[in-house]
Amino acid sequence: MNTQTEVYRNRIFSCLVISPAGRTIKEFGSIEELLASLRDAIKAHQSLLSNAKILHRDISENNIIITYPKTAGGFTGMLIDLDLAIVDGERTGGRHMIGTMEFMAIDMLRAVEAYLQA
Repeated sequence: MNTQTEVYRNRIFSCLVISPAGRTIKEFGSIEELLASLRDAIKAHQSLLSNAKILHRDISENNIIITYPKTAGGFTGMLIDLDLAIVDGERTGGRHMIGTMEFMAIDMLRAVEAYLQA
């Protein structure tokens, strides 16, 4: 199929099972731990985008965890759940909204609200 006419992306299902990688950022023990985990998640996002040209597209409090530095290569935070990620420049073909509502652009939410009221 020609990439110009593709409607759906070629998605690959993969699953990584680890026990337990960390805890939610809501369970932080101190402000320093919270900030360190957010810093590491930001670094992970920057690395994904800069080095691999991967855009996460679903960063939320549910997708950042606090890790155990001794077992996570010295990192305090981890960015997880890349199922909505795309390679930079890739067409999504999507015609519906995806993501966490609290983190969506207000214009997208207004468009849905207007559609539902019509």
